[in-house]
Amino acid sequence: MVGPAEKFLLDNQQAKGYFFTDVHKNKGTEAHQRNQRGINAKQGSQETAPPSSLPGLDWVSSGAVALLPFDAAGTHGPDSTANTMSHVVLSCTPTLKLLHHSLNTRKTHRHIDKILVVTMPTTKSCAGAYHDPVNADNEVSAIKSRIASPDSIEILSNPEPCHVLERLPECSMVHFACHGQAHPMNPSQSALLLGKDDLAELTVANIGPLSLDSAQIAYLSACSTAKLGGENVTHEVVHLASTFQLASFQDVIGTMWSIDDTLAGRLAAKFYHFLLGQSPGATQQMSRALHQATKDLKEKLREENTDDDANIFQWASFIHFGPSSVFVHK
Repeated sequence: MVGPAEKFLLDNQQAKGYFFTDVHKNKGTEAHQRNQRGINAKQGSQETAPPSSLPGLDWVSSGAVALLPFDAAGTHGPDSTANTMSHVVLSCTPTLKLLHHSLNTRKTHRHIDKILVVTMPTTKSCAGAYHDPVNADNEVSAIKSRIASPDSIEILSNPEPCHVLERLPECSMVHFACHGQAHPMNPSQSALLLGKDDLAELTVANIGPLSLDSAQIAYLSACSTAKLGGENVTHEVVHLASTFQLASFQDVIGTMWSIDDTLAGRLAAKFYHFLLGQSPGATQQMSRALHQATKDLKEKLREENTDDDANIFQWASFIHFGPSSVFVHK
C-alpha cells in the first residue's frame, strides 16, 4: 500500500522536483559556492567525512510537511554533496515539548542492561491468511554479535501483546522485527502485528499509557511505524514511533512507509555495528549510528542499481526520533 509520503511525491511531480532538486537550485551561484567552500574548509569533504564530524540537527515538523523524508532531500548521484545527509545528522521529534522533555530527563551515561527482541516469522491477517514471512535472522544475529552477555537478551517469537507489555518494563532496549500497520484516520489503532495462533495487535492505545523507568531505545523494524495519518489528522503527529517516545523510550527508530525485510535486516546489522561498536565500552550516538548505516546502505544500493531516485524509497524510510546528542554505553 502506498503511504502518504510516497503518494505525495509520486502524484505531485512539482513537489517532488522541489523536494529532491529545487531545494538546491542555488547551488551554482557564486554565494552558494562561497558558502560551500567555507563548509568544506571547516568540516572537510562532506561525501567522505564520518558522521562524528557533522553537526546534529533536531528537526520538529507537523502537518503535511512532516510527511516528507527530509533526510533524503537533495540529489544523490555519484559524488553528490547537494543533499541533507552530506551536511547534517538529522533527528526528528514530534513536538518541541517532547524534545525539551527528552533533553531534561536524559541519562548521560546509559547502559544497555536488558534487550527484548520481538520477532514474527509468520503473521496471520484478519482474513485468516498469512502476511509475507519476516526474516529477522540478520537482525537477531546483529544484536547477539554486539552484546557480550547472551543472558541480557530475551527473544519473544510470535508473542501475544500482553506478553510484550509484561516484559517492556524490564528492558532498556526493545527491537521489533514484524509487520506494522498504520490507521490513517484513527492513529490510536496503528499497531505492530503480533500473535501466535491468531492476529493480535499491539496498538498505539496500548503503548501510550506506559511510563517505563528503564526504557532507552526502541527499534521498530516494521512497516509504517512513523507514518502519519490522513490529510485531516497530520497535525496530530500520532504514530507508533512517537508513542514509544511518550512511553519514555528516549530514542526510537521508525519507518515512514513500507520496507523490504531483507533491506531492513541489512540496515539493522549496520546500525548495531555502529551503535555498539566492536569492543566493550564502545559508544556511539543513536542518530549518528543510523546516519552511517543508512549512508552505507545507500552506497551499496547504488552499486546494485544506479537509479538513485528509485533507491531513495529503499533507504530513506528509516528515521531517528529523539535528541541528536545522546550516547549509548554497552
